Amino acid sequence: MSNTKVFPLVKGLFIMLTFLVRWPVFLAMCWLRPPIVFVCNLVSIVGLMAWLFSWYAFPEKPEMVWGICIASFGAFFIAWAYDFILMAISPEDMMF
Repeated sequence: MSNTKVFPLVKGLFIMLTFLVRWPVFLAMCWLRPPIVFVCNLVSIVGLMAWLFSWYAFPEKPEMVWGICIASFGAFFIAWAYDFILMAISPEDMMF
């Protein structure tokens, strides 16, 4: 077989394999999204309030203040990144 006949076949098999792997991963991530995003949002909101309180109440403990800030922002970023990955692997176009 010539190279021009093999390439479309390999490309088609790659697209089919990508679809067969992407679809179950997308469905599993959609199924896990509510608890993951709920926990991340809860940690982020409570962490934000705790950060503001600790910033006022404990100015002599900057390690604690910035640790809470980083934890709160980290939880926010994980929720955002999870949704971004979910949109990126979606079988339907969800991104611009």
